[in-house]
Parts: sequence; structure tokens; C-alpha cells
Amino acid sequence: MHYPGGKAKTFHHVVNLIPPHSVYIEPFLGLGSVMKAKKRAEAEFGVDLDKHVLEMSDLKDRGVQLIHEDGISFLESFPFKGHEVVYCDPPYYPKARKRERVYKYDLGEHDHIRFLNLVTQLNARIIISGYDNDIYRRHLNDWHVYTYSCKAHDGLREECLWYNFPSPCQLHDYRYLGSNFRERQTIRRRLERMKRRLGELSDQERSLLVEWLTIRENPSAD
Repeated sequence: MHYPGGKAKTFHHVVNLIPPHSVYIEPFLGLGSVMKAKKRAEAEFGVDLDKHVLEMSDLKDRGVQLIHEDGISFLESFPFKGHEVVYCDPPYYPKARKRERVYKYDLGEHDHIRFLNLVTQLNARIIISGYDNDIYRRHLNDWHVYTYSCKAHDGLREECLWYNFPSPCQLHDYRYLGSNFRERQTIRRRLERMKRRLGELSDQERSLLVEWLTIRENPSAD
């Protein structure tokens, strides 16, 4: 199934920003490419207004709670505790895209403003996909932004990922570490070499290495 704005080829950019978590929410699920790719969490919620998309989804086979509801309304009513991660891939802001009619269930300018006013108040770690535009830039001016190039129907476009937490040192899922295939292969080979060298160390040398890493992560322990 084709879905406008799907992340089947770019999901790794999002996964590489997701910190460890126990609850994961996608309020604009679509085909759920990111949720399908990432390592499972204890509880996962996929929300979409398109009932047909939910009925066709295979995510329920992995225990995802699929909910037929407007994503913004779901976020307004969810009892956030602060340990959740929310990935929002809403219909992109109309003035930032080149085609007026793209989505079956679209968001107008007032919907986007309602969404932005909401997410800036939520007690959760949030990632939002979209094209750069004045409204998002103004509302999310104190959020971090990661950008990457992706292929759209009319050529390459620059995608933005806004997120409201520090760039994570620890990830929920390390399998896609690297911005492209070549970089991921380089990282994988480097880690394999490191594993071989660590296997050659004596017990005392490994203990010394652990001590050094602990001090490096927590200088006050020195």
C-alpha cells in the first residue's frame, strides 16, 4: 500500500533519535513504518483517523494498540507520565508542500496551530516530522532540529525532525546507527574490530577499561 509521506525509506533517521522508553505513541500512524522498524516497547499505541489503514495494518500482530481516533484529540486526553516517546508524522503544513490535495484526512492551518500549541505543553519526549515553515519554526523555536534530504514526488526535499529533548547518548534501538548504508557498514565493521580486540584483553585489562569508562562518564567519581 502506498501512503503519502510514508517513511519506509527514511525511518532510520527517526529511529536514531529515539531514546530508551517503555511507552511509544504514533498519533498519525499511517503505514507505521517507524513503529514497524524500531525495537518494541512495553506499550505501543498507533492512532489514525483512517479506519481502513488500521484494518490493513499488521501491527496488531505485535501487540500494538490500534486506535481509530483523531491524533490530536488522542494526545489531548492521554495521561502522560513523562516517560513516553511520541513520534508525530502529521499531514505536512499545507503552505510548505507543493500539492494542495495529498491526504485523505488533512490538517488545515488552524489544526496545525492547535497541534503545535498542544505538543509544546505535553509532558513527554516528542519528535515531529515536517518540511521547514514559519509556523513550525516559530512555535518550536527552542526545540532541536535534525534535517536530511529525501526523495519526494517532485525531486529531493529537505525533511526536518524537531525534538524537545537533548540529542540522546543512549538509543532505544542501535541497529540503524548511521545516516546512510555506507556509514552503517563502517560503524558495523569498526564495532566488530573493537569486539575482537576486547576479546583479547585479560580480565584485569577489561576491569581497567570499565573503570576508565565509568570515570569518563562520571568525572565526579574520580
